[in-house]
Amino acid sequence: MLPRITHWLQRLANPPLCSLEFTPTGVCCRRGTPPPAFVNDCGDVAREFDLTGGWLDVIGRDGRLQLRFSPELPAPSHQRFRNVLGVHLAGLRPPRRRPQR
Repeated sequence: MLPRITHWLQRLANPPLCSLEFTPTGVCCRRGTPPPAFVNDCGDVAREFDLTGGWLDVIGRDGRLQLRFSPELPAPSHQRFRNVLGVHLAGLRPPRRRPQR
């Protein structure tokens, strides 16, 4: 129960750019508009690991995109999801803003 509470507190402190939920019927995008190829590839990884629950958040931290995993996702699947993020990195980046002078 504590890992779930910690995960939700982290989501409140640093909201995700996009969030995917894994269900028994497939992958659902709960927040943001990620490229469809990213969602499909994450669905492929979820089927490979038989994931039927959990969330995957794409967050922006220190100018980079990172993944935040829910406690339900097994540790061996994390690297596979990071690899998918690397392939679709350009489509997930928010537009850059120039600093105002």
